[in-house]
Amino acid sequence: MNAQFVSLAVAYCLGAGVIRRKGVKQRPWLEIQRLETESTYLEHQVRALRRATRQSIRVEEDLLPGKGYYDVLRVRIQAPALERAAEILADGISDEALQVAGAKGIASLWIDNGYWGPGGGAICTRSPEEAAVVCNAVREKGSICSWVVKPASVCIPAESMHSFASLLRPETHRSMRHALRFGAFHGAALLESQNRRAPTRRRLGSNGRSRAVAPLPPA
Repeated sequence: MNAQFVSLAVAYCLGAGVIRRKGVKQRPWLEIQRLETESTYLEHQVRALRRATRQSIRVEEDLLPGKGYYDVLRVRIQAPALERAAEILADGISDEALQVAGAKGIASLWIDNGYWGPGGGAICTRSPEEAAVVCNAVREKGSICSWVVKPASVCIPAESMHSFASLLRPETHRSMRHALRFGAFHGAALLESQNRRAPTRRRLGSNGRSRAVAPLPPA
């Protein structure tokens, strides 16, 4: 059961979660912050972690002021099995971390660090080395075309996005499946990307809508 807990903890930390050591004994705490519009997903994450271990876990919840209209929900979880998760995540996103987290880890990366547009999608990481690790995992787990773009993003072309969504859908909670709606890749938009134009990419918002950011590189 603890292996499942560790797998979930690592997967959630590839997204919005983070493990920090706190207190005199420096015990690891898993902290996840989400906008209150994503409370259903946060509650699902806590339930999944509770079900994944027979050991008692400590859960603390509070509300933080947000930068915009919505406040931020914060959950902090302490459990003995987090020691192993902290070891796996010591080097950030690694081959071991993605192997332990599986497809759910890629789903977490996409939900919290992904963006999409008519030209394709991309996952942001913190370094070129992490981007290379994610790129290899996407290729291996779904046989999906992807490549690394500087400074530290993994790009997936439009023609591969539906295969990518099929890989992630079973691992994505229903409250966050709006992140997998790639209807923009049909018809004219797909043809446009195949003609090597550079359409505007869009970042997912917490309400399921998207906003324009910068243009994607040509496919």
